[in-house]
Amino acid sequence: RADKLVDREIQNALVQKIQENIKHFESPLPSHEEELLESCKNFSDNHSPESWVQLPKNSPFVNKFGSTKDGRIMHGRAELEVDCSVEAALIYWFDYCSIARCRTSEEGGNLARIAVETSDRSSLVATVKSAPWPFYWREFVFKTVWKKLEGEDSYALGTKTVDDKIDYGKNFRGVKGKTIVYVTFEKISGTSCKVRFTQLVDLSGFVPSFVMNRKLQLSMSVAEEMRESFQKDDAVDRFGRAGLLKRMRVNKEDYTEEEQKLIADALELSERAKDAQFRSLECKDPRVFIKSFPNLGGGERGRKGEGEGVVIFGQAETVIDALPDVAASWEFLLEGRNIRKNHFREGGIDRNTLNTSTHTILYQQVRKIAPGIQPREWRSKGIWKKINDNKYLITYKDTDDFDERLGFKHNVVRASAHSVLTFERLEDNMGVPQTKFIFIGRIALNGIVPHQVVELKQPEFLTSIGSTVRRTFDKSARIDRLRRDAFRKKLEAHDHNSYTKEEQGLIDGMLLKLEAYELEGTGKKKIKTPNPFCNLEMGNLGGMIFGKSKTTVRASPEAVLAYFWNSHARHHDKTEVVEKIALKPERDSDHVSVDFVVRKSHHTGTLHEREFVNMNLWKMIGDDTYVHVSIPTEHADRQRQGSIKGARRKSTIIPFANLGKGPRHRAEYFHAVKIKRSRGGGCFVEWIVSVDMKGKLQGLVNGPVVRDNLDRAEAMQQYFSNQKDLEEFEKIDGEILASSLMRSLSNSDAANVGEDRDDDDVIKFRIRVLFKRNAALGVLRKEYEWFEPMLVRVIQNKLRVGKDCPRPLHHLSAKDGERIGASFAASLATNVSAESAVGEWLPRVPF
Repeated sequence: RADKLVDREIQNALVQKIQENIKHFESPLPSHEEELLESCKNFSDNHSPESWVQLPKNSPFVNKFGSTKDGRIMHGRAELEVDCSVEAALIYWFDYCSIARCRTSEEGGNLARIAVETSDRSSLVATVKSAPWPFYWREFVFKTVWKKLEGEDSYALGTKTVDDKIDYGKNFRGVKGKTIVYVTFEKISGTSCKVRFTQLVDLSGFVPSFVMNRKLQLSMSVAEEMRESFQKDDAVDRFGRAGLLKRMRVNKEDYTEEEQKLIADALELSERAKDAQFRSLECKDPRVFIKSFPNLGGGERGRKGEGEGVVIFGQAETVIDALPDVAASWEFLLEGRNIRKNHFREGGIDRNTLNTSTHTILYQQVRKIAPGIQPREWRSKGIWKKINDNKYLITYKDTDDFDERLGFKHNVVRASAHSVLTFERLEDNMGVPQTKFIFIGRIALNGIVPHQVVELKQPEFLTSIGSTVRRTFDKSARIDRLRRDAFRKKLEAHDHNSYTKEEQGLIDGMLLKLEAYELEGTGKKKIKTPNPFCNLEMGNLGGMIFGKSKTTVRASPEAVLAYFWNSHARHHDKTEVVEKIALKPERDSDHVSVDFVVRKSHHTGTLHEREFVNMNLWKMIGDDTYVHVSIPTEHADRQRQGSIKGARRKSTIIPFANLGKGPRHRAEYFHAVKIKRSRGGGCFVEWIVSVDMKGKLQGLVNGPVVRDNLDRAEAMQQYFSNQKDLEEFEKIDGEILASSLMRSLSNSDAANVGEDRDDDDVIKFRIRVLFKRNAALGVLRKEYEWFEPMLVRVIQNKLRVGKDCPRPLHHLSAKDGERIGASFAASLATNVSAESAVGEWLPRVPF
């Protein structure tokens, strides 16, 4: 069993003992223990509130303070709420030598952590902690006592160093440190309590103030550890959202004249944005569309209003897989814990909220802008409004009607903002509710902000707004699965004799190209790939560049055909695709579709976007064989155009005045896919593809674009492998996963990582995405916390000193996983083959 589960069972037994024998624990402590607890209390009370300054936060839920003198933090104090009974929080703190905390101490480089004596309400503990070079070890021997406060549902705990001598079984050069801690545990409800503690840590000797400050803050990290151990953030948010959702649906709200004016201002802002000239911006999320309004204050260099400094005016738009009231209640629950965590993770410094009615909220936030620029503070009033059964509106606007309970920040610049969020229901997608979400915001940063900062931060901010809410409700996997199931039902009932001569001719023509390339293709060149089940090559046929892949896929032919046929499935979404529309074919049939696609390519540099109009056909050509082809065509709804005045470029650096002055070329795309069932299960897929990008530089870009399209073969393998449960996982699936980790990131994934990240960040991001998309790996991550960190270290492949792991499998921690993974590089470096390296590495780890 995992260490944390064992600790929890022991602690729960002690909690039950306290609750069942409460009278016993209310009895007085022995006099010497009472004196120790009283001295700790006096230490805590000996500080006035004015003497404390707030310290940087490691968590949005833990407030830390320090009492400083000459730049040195003399004492620390922290306050937090914990999602457990007051007795559970008390015992967690009292159980200083639990298995998990001893393991964490060992991983932190500390020498010892021993419970010398224990009783129901007191313990004697000795610990030897590491100190940075050149300082000696620091030894702390302290006694901890606790008691229940009379007439209250609260407890007090005190810790103070004593002079006892401890035999650690080894010799070391150390200095005795001192510590005093006083903690109170106050009941809020049966499932939550408030914890406050004051702490002194003195390392003794001649130690610089920065070392003392760091060690004191490190010792206060027990607050975050305790909160994380008991946190029930998702359940608390669900409860709060359920109440708000009920009020939104009942809609018995009375709005004051001031609130009605704010709603009218929001509607007016939305109307201004509808007809305004806009400029599309680069978005990392392929399903979020963002733009700025230069004439309204959101140009590439911003716009200055009176006393407002740089003004940002932009919009983010996406589709959410949820009902509009559900999405609106998620957005308006600003006090929600997960929203607060996201704010803190994205660079927020502080965030406070106060509900003033059932439909209004006061909202204060402080955010970092960029290095060298003072943080900005916003104070807003938020209101939600039900427009009709299918549409909800939320607006936030600056307010001076601010409650002092929210606090006022220093060393920040007061900024202003006016934002409108609308949630409007659309038609369901495969039975899944759909909501159109639009965010429109006008933000004045005030003060002096370089325009380069705006150019970088505006797309990042708008993308975050749209992408966060989209990902929260994302049901893409379910929708794509329902689409595939619906297609397979049509496949069973399809009339295979319903093809016209023209359709049959197009299919036969593409199959002939597939065969002709095999027989007559010239200049063929193999493409290296880490995937052993995917053969790629490129060559020439009839003056055109073709790419070909031969792939084994662990899925049925019908499932693979559905993968290609559902060209609008979300797993096909790419950041390069600007627009994708399904056009109505001339003949209504289950085996014909027409797509209009506008895409940009990183290979085309500053060239304009390309548009494609393609007819897609599929046919069964044998009991176990299917074919899918895509051919350029013409369509009345999308005529060829030599120049498009509104042609857009998703760039944040090209001046607005230069947009839309060149032609959008009609490019051509061909492919033929042959899918045949294999005897060993799964199917064999043969695929040929060619692209003609047209324009002046087509000869330079056609080859790279064809090469990019060939990557879809490996993406298809990975997609079907990701759908498998852990019980269905096979050796071939592991090899496919390994090959995907050896490939470079796709354009969209690389954009999400960011250009300023180092290689380690890229690897961590790639593995995090892999674990999220793969069902089997997701199960492993939940069951074994060490598995993902181990894989990160293996892929990083940095040479370190190899270390054995002394713990059994069920006791491994995330730190153990890093140690195990880091030792793999040494095995690779000292062996002549990968097989022998793995053979040497495996016995060193407890698999």
